[in-house]
Amino acid sequence: MRRVFSKLLYEMEEGRDTVLVTVTSDRGSAPRGSGAEMLVGRGGRLAGSIGGGAVEFRAEAFARECLAERKSAQKEFVLREDRQEDIGMRCGGDVTVLFAYVPGTDTRWRLLAGAVCDRIQAGESGWLVRPLDGNVPSLYGPAGRLAGEELPEDAMEELFRNRPVCGNGYFSQPLPQPGRVVIFGGGH
Repeated sequence: MRRVFSKLLYEMEEGRDTVLVTVTSDRGSAPRGSGAEMLVGRGGRLAGSIGGGAVEFRAEAFARECLAERKSAQKEFVLREDRQEDIGMRCGGDVTVLFAYVPGTDTRWRLLAGAVCDRIQAGESGWLVRPLDGNVPSLYGPAGRLAGEELPEDAMEELFRNRPVCGNGYFSQPLPQPGRVVIFGGGH
């Protein structure tokens, strides 16, 4: 998330439009789970990954279409044998992906991207909440809203978990927290 939002902030400082691509749900076996994200610009993928392979290739192509049309959208990718929507992957699942168009000059997105980067850099907890219609997300900390629009009261309790959650027209994910890994033994 840190790299994607840092790159988003940079692209916005340069006035370039992008599409923020996020896996909002996964069912069965999928290359990456909910919360995987990448940023796509006119030339293709700029940062992040939603799992590689055919899903990422097609998601990148669709994101470039969204960029050209200046629109946000959701799309489902079927990762199992399916005569209507076969993309050639046999993982055995499906993923739903949100494509959020980000205008390079949108002040609300710029403030949000900066706040996300600052919060992650400081190691502070919080939740990034994205409307499934592709509008500007909101950033919440334990004490309340930090950036973006206020959420409806009935949506907040369900969305603030320690894992990605999709519901009530929103996708929410906790900000990454720094951790420590301790290895005992020889390490081999």
